[in-house]
Amino acid sequence: MPLWSLDDSLHLGEIIKPHSYLGSVKVAILFNGLDQVIRPKKFLFIEFMSKPVPFYIESVQWLNDTAALIKFADVNSDISAENLRNRNVFISKKDIPSKLLKRILMNSSEFEGFEIRDEHGQSLGIVEAMIDQAIQPLLEVSYQNKTYLIPIHENIILDVLTDEKILIVDLPQGLMEIN
Repeated sequence: MPLWSLDDSLHLGEIIKPHSYLGSVKVAILFNGLDQVIRPKKFLFIEFMSKPVPFYIESVQWLNDTAALIKFADVNSDISAENLRNRNVFISKKDIPSKLLKRILMNSSEFEGFEIRDEHGQSLGIVEAMIDQAIQPLLEVSYQNKTYLIPIHENIILDVLTDEKILIVDLPQGLMEIN
Protein backbone atom coordinates (compact mmCIF):
# COMPACT_ATOMS: atom_id res chain seq x y z
CA MET A 1 0.00 0.00 0.00
CA PRO A 2 1.45 3.42 -0.92
CA LEU A 3 2.39 5.86 1.82
CA TRP A 4 0.30 8.59 0.24
CA SER A 5 -2.75 8.37 -1.96
CA LEU A 6 -5.47 10.57 -3.35
CA ASP A 7 -7.54 9.64 -0.26
CA ASP A 8 -5.09 11.70 1.84
CA SER A 9 -5.71 14.74 -0.28
CA LEU A 10 -8.23 17.38 -1.17
CA HIS A 11 -9.31 17.79 -4.78
CA LEU A 12 -8.18 21.34 -5.32
CA GLY A 13 -9.25 21.98 -8.88
CA GLU A 14 -8.24 21.42 -12.48
CA ILE A 15 -5.58 22.63 -14.87
CA ILE A 16 -7.54 24.56 -17.47
CA LYS A 17 -4.88 25.29 -20.07
CA PRO A 18 -1.25 26.23 -20.70
CA HIS A 19 -0.60 29.91 -20.17
CA SER A 20 2.75 30.65 -21.76
CA TYR A 21 5.47 29.13 -23.89
CA LEU A 22 7.55 28.85 -20.67
CA GLY A 23 5.29 26.17 -19.17
CA SER A 24 2.95 28.03 -16.82
CA VAL A 25 -0.59 26.69 -16.52
CA LYS A 26 -3.89 28.24 -15.52
CA VAL A 27 -5.50 26.37 -12.63
CA ALA A 28 -9.16 26.70 -11.65
CA ILE A 29 -9.35 26.29 -7.88
CA LEU A 30 -12.56 25.07 -6.25
CA PHE A 31 -12.13 26.85 -2.90
CA ASN A 32 -11.11 30.35 -1.95
CA GLY A 33 -8.70 31.20 0.85
CA LEU A 34 -5.86 28.98 -0.35
CA ASP A 35 -3.51 31.78 -1.40
CA GLN A 36 -1.42 31.28 1.77
CA VAL A 37 -1.22 27.52 1.14
CA ILE A 38 -0.52 27.33 -2.60
CA ARG A 39 2.79 29.12 -2.91
CA PRO A 40 6.32 28.64 -4.23
CA LYS A 41 8.50 25.92 -2.70
CA LYS A 42 5.43 23.76 -1.95
CA PHE A 43 4.05 20.71 -3.74
CA LEU A 44 0.77 20.06 -5.48
CA PHE A 45 -0.20 16.67 -6.83
CA ILE A 46 -1.47 16.11 -10.34
CA GLU A 47 -3.45 12.98 -11.11
CA PHE A 48 -2.00 10.56 -13.64
CA MET A 49 -3.72 7.18 -14.05
CA SER A 50 -5.51 7.64 -10.68
CA LYS A 51 -2.20 8.22 -8.89
CA PRO A 52 -0.86 11.44 -7.34
CA VAL A 53 2.31 12.75 -8.95
CA PRO A 54 4.08 15.53 -6.99
CA PHE A 55 4.90 18.78 -8.77
CA TYR A 56 7.09 21.41 -7.14
CA ILE A 57 5.71 24.96 -7.41
CA GLU A 58 8.23 27.51 -8.73
CA SER A 59 5.87 30.48 -8.87
CA VAL A 60 2.23 31.42 -8.40
CA GLN A 61 0.35 34.42 -9.73
CA TRP A 62 -3.18 34.68 -8.35
CA LEU A 63 -5.71 35.98 -10.87
CA ASN A 64 -8.56 35.99 -8.33
CA ASP A 65 -9.69 33.88 -5.33
CA THR A 66 -10.24 30.78 -7.44
CA ALA A 67 -7.79 30.99 -10.34
CA ALA A 68 -4.02 31.10 -10.49
CA LEU A 69 -1.18 30.87 -12.97
CA ILE A 70 1.25 28.28 -11.65
CA LYS A 71 4.72 27.45 -12.91
CA PHE A 72 5.86 23.96 -11.92
CA ALA A 73 9.48 22.85 -11.89
CA ASP A 74 10.48 20.79 -14.94
CA VAL A 75 7.47 21.99 -16.94
CA ASN A 76 9.41 24.34 -19.19
CA SER A 77 7.48 24.58 -22.45
CA ASP A 78 4.00 25.01 -23.78
CA ILE A 79 4.17 21.40 -25.01
CA SER A 80 4.94 20.11 -21.50
CA ALA A 81 2.18 22.31 -20.09
CA GLU A 82 -0.27 21.01 -22.70
CA ASN A 83 0.22 17.50 -21.29
CA LEU A 84 -1.24 18.78 -18.00
CA ARG A 85 -4.41 20.22 -19.56
CA ASN A 86 -7.67 19.05 -17.91
CA ARG A 87 -5.84 17.13 -15.18
CA ASN A 88 -7.11 17.15 -11.62
CA VAL A 89 -4.96 18.90 -9.02
CA PHE A 90 -4.77 17.82 -5.38
CA ILE A 91 -3.14 19.06 -2.19
CA SER A 92 -2.26 17.05 0.87
CA LYS A 93 -4.81 17.73 3.62
CA LYS A 94 -1.87 17.98 6.03
CA ASP A 95 -0.67 21.10 4.19
CA ILE A 96 -3.89 23.00 4.89
CA PRO A 97 -4.36 24.70 8.29
CA SER A 98 -7.05 22.88 10.28
CA LYS A 99 -9.49 25.82 10.48
CA LEU A 100 -9.30 26.39 6.73
CA LEU A 101 -9.64 22.67 6.02
CA LYS A 102 -12.71 22.49 8.27
CA ARG A 103 -14.31 25.42 6.40
CA ILE A 104 -13.53 23.85 3.02
CA LEU A 105 -14.83 20.45 4.03
CA MET A 106 -18.00 21.97 5.44
CA ASN A 107 -18.71 23.32 1.96
CA SER A 108 -17.99 20.12 0.04
CA SER A 109 -19.13 16.53 -0.19
CA GLU A 110 -15.89 15.27 1.35
CA PHE A 111 -17.75 14.09 4.49
CA GLU A 112 -19.32 11.02 2.87
CA GLY A 113 -18.23 7.92 4.80
CA PHE A 114 -17.19 9.90 7.90
CA GLU A 115 -18.27 8.63 11.30
CA ILE A 116 -20.26 11.08 13.43
CA ARG A 117 -19.32 11.23 17.12
CA ASP A 118 -20.48 13.45 19.94
CA GLU A 119 -18.02 15.43 22.10
CA HIS A 120 -17.79 12.41 24.48
CA GLY A 121 -16.74 10.03 21.69
CA GLN A 122 -20.05 8.19 21.33
CA SER A 123 -20.79 7.10 17.76
CA LEU A 124 -23.89 8.71 16.24
CA GLY A 125 -23.74 7.12 12.80
CA ILE A 126 -22.11 7.33 9.38
CA VAL A 127 -22.51 10.10 6.80
CA GLU A 128 -24.22 8.57 3.77
CA ALA A 129 -24.60 11.71 1.64
CA MET A 130 -24.59 15.47 1.57
CA ILE A 131 -27.79 17.23 0.61
CA ASP A 132 -26.79 20.50 -0.98
CA GLN A 133 -29.60 22.95 -0.36
CA ALA A 134 -29.11 26.63 -1.02
CA ILE A 135 -30.40 27.72 2.38
CA GLN A 136 -28.85 25.02 4.59
CA PRO A 137 -26.67 22.12 3.40
CA LEU A 138 -27.33 18.91 5.33
CA LEU A 139 -25.56 15.65 6.12
CA GLU A 140 -27.65 12.51 5.73
CA VAL A 141 -26.58 10.16 8.53
CA SER A 142 -27.55 6.53 9.09
CA TYR A 143 -27.65 5.16 12.63
CA GLN A 144 -29.27 1.98 13.94
CA ASN A 145 -31.29 1.41 10.75
CA LYS A 146 -32.63 4.98 10.80
CA THR A 147 -31.69 8.07 8.86
CA TYR A 148 -31.50 11.62 10.21
CA LEU A 149 -30.21 14.96 8.95
CA ILE A 150 -27.56 17.22 10.48
CA PRO A 151 -27.21 20.84 9.34
CA ILE A 152 -23.69 21.66 8.20
CA HIS A 153 -22.86 24.54 10.50
CA GLU A 154 -19.73 25.55 12.39
CA ASN A 155 -21.64 25.62 15.71
CA ILE A 156 -22.67 21.98 15.21
CA ILE A 157 -19.52 20.50 13.65
CA LEU A 158 -16.89 21.06 16.35
CA ASP A 159 -13.95 19.26 14.77
CA VAL A 160 -12.97 17.45 11.59
CA LEU A 161 -10.51 14.58 12.03
CA THR A 162 -9.69 13.93 8.39
CA ASP A 163 -7.14 11.15 8.92
CA GLU A 164 -9.59 9.15 11.04
CA LYS A 165 -12.63 10.20 8.94
CA ILE A 166 -14.49 11.40 12.04
CA LEU A 167 -16.70 14.45 12.62
CA ILE A 168 -17.09 15.61 16.21
CA VAL A 169 -20.48 17.24 16.63
CA ASP A 170 -22.58 18.97 19.24
CA LEU A 171 -26.13 18.16 18.19
CA PRO A 172 -29.05 20.19 19.50
CA GLN A 173 -31.08 18.11 21.92
CA GLY A 174 -33.75 16.06 20.14
CA LEU A 175 -32.32 16.49 16.60
CA MET A 176 -31.92 12.74 16.04
CA GLU A 177 -35.53 12.11 17.08
CA ILE A 178 -37.25 14.73 14.89
CA ASN A 179 -35.80 13.53 11.59
